Amino acid sequence: MTYAFTSGRPYYNPNRVGPDGSEQTGQFLADRTPAVHTVSLMASHIMTIKKNFVILYATVDNLLNTPNVFAYRYTPDTKTRYAVGPTTYRSFFVGGMIMLNKKAKLSTNDL
Repeated sequence: MTYAFTSGRPYYNPNRVGPDGSEQTGQFLADRTPAVHTVSLMASHIMTIKKNFVILYATVDNLLNTPNVFAYRYTPDTKTRYAVGPTTYRSFFVGGMIMLNKKAKLSTNDL
């Protein structure tokens, strides 16, 4: 199991207003997105099937399904903001590898 944390990324906010209420156009990349948190779970199992070495592997990324934001996009009139994030918040992978070799003499006890 892994936990990854990344601080917020800077982005350009065209609607940024200064402390005196005036527009601050010179503040490029002054705002930051929320922090990114990701929890992943991985598991693997080593075994033999009919004297063939087999590895089974499974992983789940973003286990808690956290809606992470990487940046923001604004409409041309700068009135509406859209969050930019990953295409999928959670992903799964299940796979395996089989070593087919009659000459290899490898057992799970050797590992």
